[in-house]
Amino acid sequence: MSRSFSAGGSNNSLRYGIAFALVLDLPFLIILFALDSGFEAITILVAAIPLTVSTLFIWLSYAARKMTYVFEDSGLRIIFPASPLYLPYSAIRSAEKVETTLTFKLFGGSWPGVHWGLFTTKDKGRVRAYATHYKGEFLLMGLADGSKILLSPSEVDLMLEELRKRVDFSSTMTIASEAYGVSRIFVLGQVVVITVAWILLVAYVATIYGGLPEIIPVHWDFDGRVNRYGGKVEVLWLLGVSAIFPVMNTILTLKFGKYDKGLPIILGIAFLFATAIFGLIFRTIASSV
Repeated sequence: MSRSFSAGGSNNSLRYGIAFALVLDLPFLIILFALDSGFEAITILVAAIPLTVSTLFIWLSYAARKMTYVFEDSGLRIIFPASPLYLPYSAIRSAEKVETTLTFKLFGGSWPGVHWGLFTTKDKGRVRAYATHYKGEFLLMGLADGSKILLSPSEVDLMLEELRKRVDFSSTMTIASEAYGVSRIFVLGQVVVITVAWILLVAYVATIYGGLPEIIPVHWDFDGRVNRYGGKVEVLWLLGVSAIFPVMNTILTLKFGKYDKGLPIILGIAFLFATAIFGLIFRTIASSV
């Protein structure tokens, strides 16, 4: 028989998400169109950056309102649209009511009403948080792989009582972390996709580089007019800068992506987007000579 506990989400998280989106987007878009930049591909792509970020914030803010902890027959399901998680009862080794504070976000999202990802705490070490407040009473669970999950049910004592009814904390049975985390194949697949995208970018630059003159346009104003020229070696410098995308993605995804599927998805979108921007820059250079 299933039983659900609310994470105590409220409309505040969505209000803050919308407010952040307006603060981020409106000044940027007003400046962009006031300068009569038109609708060139590069302008649209640049404008899409803050719009994408703000949309992500609004989505996570909405998701926090839906955060619920559901006891099912064989495990605990954390319902959070951005990054759902299922924990078999056999993966849970301990549970306690604690009073602590999230002190530093290592990776994830955190603003009023939403605290999701990997955090450090004042006195409980590193935790994976699925919470709607950053300090106060929480339910802290220890898992078989040594990681910790921090939840914020509105009724901590009742949820802890329900957990104790369903979990055999004396069990020593081992369980693979993939059974309640993210598939290693999924994580490695994401790394491969981003790496291949960057290799394709390198291949494109290799095909156009030989045909570029020694002096090329390297900067444009908002009206699309060239306002600076430089040596074509700057293309290689830009390509070198873009190498940070697969490197950062690999490090962050392998280190943090194993915890929640939402993290590698968000990283993948962000780095594919960044790679696309660089590809459009190189294409603009090639078509301007």
